[in-house]
Amino acid sequence: MLEEIRTYQAALGAKLHYREWCVPSPRGQVVILHGIESHSGWYLASGSFLAKKGFAVYALDRRGSGLNLEGRGDTPSFKTLLEDIRIFIEGLPDLPHPTGQVQPRPEEQAHPPAPLHLIGISWGGKLATASALLHPEHITSLILITPGLASKVDFSTREKLDIFFSSLFAARRKFKIPIEEPEMFTTNPQKIEYIKADGLRLKEATARFFAESVKLDLFLRKRIYLLRKPLFLMLAAIDPIIDNQRIISLVEQIPADEKKIKVYADYHHTLEFEENPQEFLEDLAAWIEAHSAGRD
Repeated sequence: MLEEIRTYQAALGAKLHYREWCVPSPRGQVVILHGIESHSGWYLASGSFLAKKGFAVYALDRRGSGLNLEGRGDTPSFKTLLEDIRIFIEGLPDLPHPTGQVQPRPEEQAHPPAPLHLIGISWGGKLATASALLHPEHITSLILITPGLASKVDFSTREKLDIFFSSLFAARRKFKIPIEEPEMFTTNPQKIEYIKADGLRLKEATARFFAESVKLDLFLRKRIYLLRKPLFLMLAAIDPIIDNQRIISLVEQIPADEKKIKVYADYHHTLEFEENPQEFLEDLAAWIEAHSAGRD
């Protein structure tokens, strides 16, 4: 099933891109948030797979990333990124607003509000978790795929100081993202070549972006233990980017109404880039189906 590229009006008047897999009378809705270097185009396999299962899927390109060419690698603040997500979700059809009201639809298309599942991949896992904390009324379940809640990669102390002072006096100065080798994402030769040739891959970000990423970490550190939405944590056994043990320890302490943790043996960081990602895709769909039951 092919996706369509669309735009929406986000925070601060920005027009941002997303990919949509539209299905008639969807069983539910899925919003995908990508990682720090990737973009919505990396997740065509999961988007198409879930659409074939009857779910409307929306993969957002973060501002300054992917098809959003303005302000590459930059953000006014992490709160702006969260506001972009909130605006998009509240604009989806049949989504309850905080008032409890449902957006009006033509009478012949009216049906009960569709459940919404938020997927956060790698760095996008931080945004997804923060969104679930700020607006739990919007989200049925949270799915974190190799989330950047604890990372093995980092800047040196000297680089951190350089970024800090640059964020104060030269906010748009760019620094290389410390995930340079495609092999850190996957060992699938076809996907390695895809990453190497990907002109939309984000290799640099501004000092302000990295400073805001730290602020997002602090935001989550203070509030993550308030998360109660059903949570599915999906990890790769071979992951040079994410610290699995720290993330598992963190998630085990979250008082979510329901939690599931699965580590995929022989998988690498970008789960759907495996030569045969079927187990991952089936598990993803099964979770979403189970948490959409009774809302069809």
